[in-house]
Amino acid sequence: MKDTKFKFSRKEQKKLEECDLRGCQTCGRILNLKYNFRFMKKRGTWRSPCSYCDYVIATNDWNKKKGLSNTPQSYEEWFPKYLNKRRTREFFDKIGLTAKERRAYNNVMFHYNITPEETHELLKGDKVCAISGRPLNIMSRGTDEELHVDHCHQTGKIRGLLYGRFNIGLGCFEDNPDLLRAAADYIERIRGETTS
Repeated sequence: MKDTKFKFSRKEQKKLEECDLRGCQTCGRILNLKYNFRFMKKRGTWRSPCSYCDYVIATNDWNKKKGLSNTPQSYEEWFPKYLNKRRTREFFDKIGLTAKERRAYNNVMFHYNITPEETHELLKGDKVCAISGRPLNIMSRGTDEELHVDHCHQTGKIRGLLYGRFNIGLGCFEDNPDLLRAAADYIERIRGETTS
């Protein structure tokens, strides 16, 4: 894959690095240093192939190993996704999330198509259920205290945080306030009958 016409001399690389750029020895692109190359701390230098070439090499190796014929995405398709992942990782490092918290944040970001900053604003601090007022735990998957993000199914807008079973209950009542009031009236009426 290497082609001699694309090689950059050390002198050329130094000049490019002064402008926060670097030339990829594999594809020949001159790219932004911070978002396209990895710094190797032990060697004290930047890794030679750009991140896109690493992706192409890994994809081709995987395809060969599995006998697939998938072609890697073009740089123009790949880079925005890569940049978004990289910025998300940097944001998570900045706010000091654990691996479990990162998974929970990524889950919310993926399902509701919101930014890491919006996710942090939603999930930071003491989280309480918007219906019961009891505390929620971001780490309690599969339990009664599981945190659910309640959203409007028509607009996709996030309404608040709820216990999982309360969120499921709202869905069962089709988010219809009249049905919920009728259910509340029914419960109160039945309770009154059983106590008399």
